[in-house]
Amino acid sequence: MDPFPSVESLQLSERLRAAIAARDPNAKAGKLPDLTHWARDIEKLIRIAGRRAEDVEKVIGCCQSNGCFWGPNILSGRKLRAKFDTMRGQMKRGGTDGTIRRDTAGKPPPATGPMDPEYEKLVNEKAHALFGGLEL
Repeated sequence: MDPFPSVESLQLSERLRAAIAARDPNAKAGKLPDLTHWARDIEKLIRIAGRRAEDVEKVIGCCQSNGCFWGPNILSGRKLRAKFDTMRGQMKRGGTDGTIRRDTAGKPPPATGPMDPEYEKLVNEKAHALFGGLEL
């Protein structure tokens, strides 16, 4: 069995539990009395995977924020550890506010101005050929 987790890992586990409870007061995970298992997983995330506690805390806050896709999916220290790198990467792509924008992953940035006329003509020709008269 793993050694007893550090105080820091226990505090992060409590932070996760409190964030879950704040996001969803009815969540069973937000009412667990013993967080030792969660703390052990978070301890592994810090000690073995080499993640910083500050980053773990940021990801916890972000993934449990209102409207975040990950909120209902991250309900334990184990799941936090398993999905940590994915969530942190999404946070980095999301913008300066640190939010996770799952809907933008792998998509090109939105257009900032009018479409190039040559490209627009090509797109309209393709659309017409495929869809019979559809134009942008």
